[in-house]
Amino acid sequence: MPTVTTSTADGALPQGGLVSFPPMTLMERAPDTGHLWLIFRTTTTTVTIYRSIDNAASWQAQGSFTRAGLYDLSDFSIDQAGDHIHIVYLVNESSQDRMFYKRIDIRSGTPSFSTGEMQITAGNNGGTARSYWYSACIYAYKNPDGTFAILIPGAFHQSSYSGIYIYGVSIKNDAVFSTYKNDGIVRSTHQYRLSGDDSGGLTVCRDVEHNGDGYTTKTPNVWLAFQIHSTSYCLKLTWQGYKTGWSSPTSAPSIATSRLSSRDLPARWDGKRFVIMSTNPTDPTKMDVFERDAGNTKNVVKRTSPTHPNNTGTINANMLSYNHVTQDFRLFAVGVSPGPLYYVDFIRASGTWGTWTQAEGATSITTSEWSVRRSTYGTNQYDVYRTTGTASPWTMGTYALAVNFAPTAPTWVTGTAGTPPTNGAAFDVSASLTLDWVHNDPNLTDAQTQYALQRQIGAGTVQWWRTSDSTWQTVETFNTSATSAVTLSAAQWVGAGGAGDPAHVYKVATKDTGGLTSPYSSGLGVVPSTRTDPTLTAPTGGAILNTGLVVANWTCADQSAYRVTVTNTATGVVVHDSGWQADPAGQTSGYVVPVLLADGFTGSLTLQTKNGEGLSSVVRTAAFTIDFVEPVAPLVTGLVPAPNSGGINVTVTQPAPTGTQPATVRMDLYRRKATGVLPTNSNPYFETNLNDWGQTGYSVTARSSTFAHTGTWSLLLTPNGVTASPYTQTSTIYPTSTGAAWTANGWFRSTTANKTVRLKLQWYNASSALISESVRDFTPVAGVWIWMSMTAGAPDLATGVRWACGQTGTPAAGDTVYLDEAVLMPANQDDGIRTNFDIASGVTYLDWRAVTGVEYEYRVYAEAANGTRVYGPWQA
Repeated sequence: MPTVTTSTADGALPQGGLVSFPPMTLMERAPDTGHLWLIFRTTTTTVTIYRSIDNAASWQAQGSFTRAGLYDLSDFSIDQAGDHIHIVYLVNESSQDRMFYKRIDIRSGTPSFSTGEMQITAGNNGGTARSYWYSACIYAYKNPDGTFAILIPGAFHQSSYSGIYIYGVSIKNDAVFSTYKNDGIVRSTHQYRLSGDDSGGLTVCRDVEHNGDGYTTKTPNVWLAFQIHSTSYCLKLTWQGYKTGWSSPTSAPSIATSRLSSRDLPARWDGKRFVIMSTNPTDPTKMDVFERDAGNTKNVVKRTSPTHPNNTGTINANMLSYNHVTQDFRLFAVGVSPGPLYYVDFIRASGTWGTWTQAEGATSITTSEWSVRRSTYGTNQYDVYRTTGTASPWTMGTYALAVNFAPTAPTWVTGTAGTPPTNGAAFDVSASLTLDWVHNDPNLTDAQTQYALQRQIGAGTVQWWRTSDSTWQTVETFNTSATSAVTLSAAQWVGAGGAGDPAHVYKVATKDTGGLTSPYSSGLGVVPSTRTDPTLTAPTGGAILNTGLVVANWTCADQSAYRVTVTNTATGVVVHDSGWQADPAGQTSGYVVPVLLADGFTGSLTLQTKNGEGLSSVVRTAAFTIDFVEPVAPLVTGLVPAPNSGGINVTVTQPAPTGTQPATVRMDLYRRKATGVLPTNSNPYFETNLNDWGQTGYSVTARSSTFAHTGTWSLLLTPNGVTASPYTQTSTIYPTSTGAAWTANGWFRSTTANKTVRLKLQWYNASSALISESVRDFTPVAGVWIWMSMTAGAPDLATGVRWACGQTGTPAAGDTVYLDEAVLMPANQDDGIRTNFDIASGVTYLDWRAVTGVEYEYRVYAEAANGTRVYGPWQA
């Protein structure tokens, strides 16, 4: 068993060998981290804090504080945020029993003891410790506004009376968490006392009304149990809100009378009820357990334990803990002292007691040096701590009592390969059915060993699957298997009626390694169905589309819904997903993808349908490519200042389309300020020579006057017929910087429409090595001048740029191309403003918004009926 450390204190837990209160546990679990914290005295005056991060398998010291005159520790409270340990301790000094509060910051994992102690109260003790304050406990609640409300009940006795008093402490949510005594958080009664001195032993035990984990609470009502003379009491403090605190009754209801005088009255809220234990007055070898209703108005039931097996006519010390899953409670008790610690369980499911069992073999402990954590929550075990030894230094150790929790109901897995898509979904009767579930067990390492799979078809007889012969049985059958899934072939899961059968409902139960059985899961509905697959008629596989608008067409005999997706196969990005579209009448057979795709887009379109029962079809897929001809680039053919009209007259011309060029249906006019930047490259027009131009893969590059877009001459490129992707480029690498944007413009005229023309910006590093290219492709129309333009930013490490243009594939010798106005220049990324829309070719428009003295340039946007569009060149 793990050893924590040794202690030289004469009774480390917690009262210095004077009196012991095992119900006041000094081990708690932090709610945020799950770490266990243990506090006890390692010397007479030193309190040390230990932490375990492995469920009490090992412990590490986290710091300590020293207090002269210390004679008792309360249990401690970790607030529900896990921020602090809150503790009360009793000190004998100046002939007084003094009560002090301390807060220890554990948010960082390592305790901070910088917060000083606060005196709560003092009572004259005549110089003898525990002559006034007998014991104390504490509960700390963190309010929603970050402040703290803290209850500190203390048990006292004097020669004339005994009882408990409830103090309050508040902590502000400021930089230093200012702390002050505030009894006003308890309204209206603080003191509960009776005449007469009960110096034989007084304890007060507390808990909060939580959901079973010891912390989480909708309303932090606080419960207290205590005994004065021979009567046991139960007190409920009702929460009134964090701005008010708790409301206290004027008197404490009694739960039992004629009890034996006892120092131990353990009590716990188990998640549903307040459970209080005390020694049976007529047979002190047994324990009575009282359960209180939520209103604290009556005992719901009293249960009496079996006789303790190791006693001298009475039980000397006792403690109570509970199973957080089942609310079974466990009594711990020492009979003969020193002697072994025993425990016994009350099983709520059967309403019976178990058998007293030794907790740790023959190990003997005294009645004063042991206790147990409040519940199994968080570690799934009962955590016991105790000291052993016959002289100083005593050994502090811990050990765990494992609990085998029954599995909870399994949960179904759907929507994975071979499983139904969802609960109640249709499933293909020609396919194998995988029934997959999650074995749920509070013991996280406790695996499934068996399962029972139940099936009911409609209102038919309930059946169970038997793996030994792969048949369905009419009696419950458990199959030995650690695998939480079973795959049934179509012949095994489909009923006699096939797709015409009513829905199947499947349930599953599991057993763990201890043979404990879970409840059955919720039902998983499966609808037998025959799949109906559509025929995708458009686009056809491998289609080359001359429009950016893609239309899917199909036929399907039984359809209640459909789904269309389009994916960019170059990047893998889904550019459109219609989602499932309901079609209860089954009339839809076409879908226009509401995304305008760019020229050169390569993608795939998928279609999937559902039949009338909701069964999904196979996925139909068609690959396609967008390769369309843009409308003719519109031009600004006239720019004439009109000072008398206060503007500029702009004339727009849209040349007629040729061949496959689509007709223009819309044009808009744009304007921006001209920068006056000239072309960076030295010879973009080829009017005099071919200086600054080179080529790769062409047999001839020559000036030609046969065709020219501007002036008289252009550059004629003649392929050699064997080289792939030939191109021409500027000889000069023009300087750039990383991130600088550049524009490549130009006009090309292809003799044929056989090969796509590619415009490029080539990027070079400081060693004049090509590092990458930015490209844009253009579809040629034979014998027509096409405007081309692109803008791109220089990548990392780029120090130079070239203008380049060529053809894709391997062009034949007759696939000649003319180039003109091949301009490279820094990009003007101002898109301009639209001055006119829906304009007509050949019409002059007055731009009356133009400002005198500012140089402008204009361009025209054109859109075609097939969804393609083009911007013409900027013209000044």
